[in-house]
Amino acid sequence: MAEEEETKKYDVPLIRLKDCSSQLDTDDLDEEERKALAEVSKKGYYHARPKTQEAPSPQRIDNPEDLPQARPTTIRKRTTFDTFQKKWDKFDKEEPELKVVEPQKPVDAPPSRFSFSCCRRTETVEPDGNGKEKDKYNQDYLRRGVARMTNHQSSDVTLRSERDELIDLITAAGGGSLMRGWRQALDPQGELEVDYDDFCRVTGQWRWVGDINALFGGDGDLDHLSLMEIANKEGKLMNNFMRWIKEEFGSPADFFVALDANKKGKVARHTFVSFCVNRNFKASESDLNRVFDCIDTGDIGSIVKEDCIFLELDPMKRNEERQRGGLVREWKQRAAMEFLQNARTGLKPLPGEESVALPERHRLAPRPWQAGAFEQIPMVVCQRRYERERDARFKRKCARATFLKQICISYGNEVRALRRDINPGGHHATLTDVRKYCRQVDLPVEISHLWQSLDADSDGKVRMEELCSQRAEVLAKFKEWSRQRFGSSVALWETPEAVRARARWRGQGLWISDTKMLIAAFGEALRELKWPGIHTAEERSYVFTSLDSMGCNLITVEDLAWLDRWIPSEFLAADPSAEAWSDLKDILVKTYQHPLRAWRILDRDNSNRIGWTEFRDVCKKVHFNGDIVGAWRMLDTDMSGYISMREYDPSSEELLTSFKEWADSNFGSVRHCFKALDSDRSGSVTYPELKRACHKMKWMGNVRTLFDCLDLDSGDRRNRDAATGKRAISLEEIAFLDTWHVEPRPELAKFEDELADLEASRVLAREQRLQEKTLRLPLSP
Repeated sequence: MAEEEETKKYDVPLIRLKDCSSQLDTDDLDEEERKALAEVSKKGYYHARPKTQEAPSPQRIDNPEDLPQARPTTIRKRTTFDTFQKKWDKFDKEEPELKVVEPQKPVDAPPSRFSFSCCRRTETVEPDGNGKEKDKYNQDYLRRGVARMTNHQSSDVTLRSERDELIDLITAAGGGSLMRGWRQALDPQGELEVDYDDFCRVTGQWRWVGDINALFGGDGDLDHLSLMEIANKEGKLMNNFMRWIKEEFGSPADFFVALDANKKGKVARHTFVSFCVNRNFKASESDLNRVFDCIDTGDIGSIVKEDCIFLELDPMKRNEERQRGGLVREWKQRAAMEFLQNARTGLKPLPGEESVALPERHRLAPRPWQAGAFEQIPMVVCQRRYERERDARFKRKCARATFLKQICISYGNEVRALRRDINPGGHHATLTDVRKYCRQVDLPVEISHLWQSLDADSDGKVRMEELCSQRAEVLAKFKEWSRQRFGSSVALWETPEAVRARARWRGQGLWISDTKMLIAAFGEALRELKWPGIHTAEERSYVFTSLDSMGCNLITVEDLAWLDRWIPSEFLAADPSAEAWSDLKDILVKTYQHPLRAWRILDRDNSNRIGWTEFRDVCKKVHFNGDIVGAWRMLDTDMSGYISMREYDPSSEELLTSFKEWADSNFGSVRHCFKALDSDRSGSVTYPELKRACHKMKWMGNVRTLFDCLDLDSGDRRNRDAATGKRAISLEEIAFLDTWHVEPRPELAKFEDELADLEASRVLAREQRLQEKTLRLPLSP
């Protein structure tokens, strides 16, 4: 009886929580709050607006009086009650509690037919210094929703308030334009209506609370919400405009032909407004600007023919026009995928990968006369380039791993190999030294790949820090400590502590030479001299094994003299300084307005890498008088000898990389992308042209930031667009991205390093077995 009486209050049935698909999924409640909510759910109801009679959708819970103070929740669709309590996140016990403010005004009470949803997770709000809470609207989202669900009455004032709040949110999403916000957030296809699921998803992200049933049921259609139901004036305006186009021009295509009298392919706002006024469309200038905002969804300032397709009044013709271009793109992508899957590339797959290319005589294999056409598809071009870069990168890693593993097996460490055989008595190796050594030991590596992997800064020399960065760093710090304490490393040999250590071993009858010192005695001397690295086993091992050139546990004066002759890089013995890098970055941003723009000045050869010399020169150019080496070490964390944009500014690296990948996948290369964007063939691309293409082809990066950072000569008016006189990007300013070195993702780089190490072990083991077989062969008489 209680259920029947409760059901009579509403025009749709009530459904028990355990019998329906719940939209409520609270991630931010603690254990006690979840137990309380579970108790309420056992006797509570969800009031559902059934989209169909068979599958109603829950929307309201009754009896929430016992619900304790709760943090903001997330509401997710299609979460059943059985899995409801399994989807909790574990919060840190020290996390500050959120103070949720109870609603004070009865206007926040919800109507009976109610639904609300929000984004994945609400943000933690910290109180400011005055004790006031920030983002109170987001904090009390759950409380407002629960309070509105408890009120079973829907007044006109409440519904009008909810609609006004929703209009404000849509307008904010459109940057101040209701029409643009509607198209961007709710109706990207231009249907002038939005379905129930999409509406709940978007308004949930906005944390809007309101009576969705009353909003959707205005015209009797509970599945779709039209623009006219939210904003009656704007909806009528768009309907009148679409009918006017049908009556006056016949179709949106003919309308744009008449609109674009100059045949430029794009129409600006003022041209659009004046044309509509001259052709006697009955609307004010402000209304025509609203219509233009609805067409120009990207806020570019001009529209093209494709933007007007949605103005077709006949939905069948509108879908045909929209699909005409989409089907061609889809067919090209499908054909490209099949070609990439079945065609042979000539590249050897990585270890663990299987080639899926079909044999040349297979009936499904691409024919030779088809390859030329397929190879020009942007997706194929991009994939081919990626495969070549990956193959070359892996070959370089394999060559480096094989070389380093071989010298470590033969000599114990890289420094000992450099001192004894690669460049006897030297501190670096040239290409000639490396080639001579590989020929001497018959190392099965490609010299060009090996040299590219060793000479990271392309200065023609392979220094110790490029062979073994950690060992070189410890040696440089030991050399600097010896210089500060004794003036040189050789002077350490004659210190009283070193003399006593040698005498102590001679007195015990364990050593008689005075020109050599056992490593154990050398370590005792360093302990008495209080060398900072003596307490670290790794640092002791690096110094002792590097100075012991013959591997006999002996150190001589000549070994210390060799260390004195070494001139390490300036930054090698320095410590990272976060403060120095922060100061330098502030100067760079102040000088060049953005870190990406500053990088373009730093990276003079457009290699996506900055060497120490380039970095030091730019610091002098911007008059940075701080700790230059400390700032460098703060960036060069892996001691690679160069700084990549990922180390310099990850957000800028992500911006450029995503744009390059977008250009490659859609046009084949950045150069082809530039030619496609330069629609007026002026030799330059303006900001509106770039923004239109990015918006149309779904690049989600910051177009303004990209344009400002690429346009390095913005101050020179001679380099502006010839047709419009506006700032523009030339081909020279953007073409560098084609040869730009994009580093692989960290997880992919780690995987490749492991594969390269395994491949190096396999190659050396094979060579070892071959040598053993050769030695067992009988000698010819």
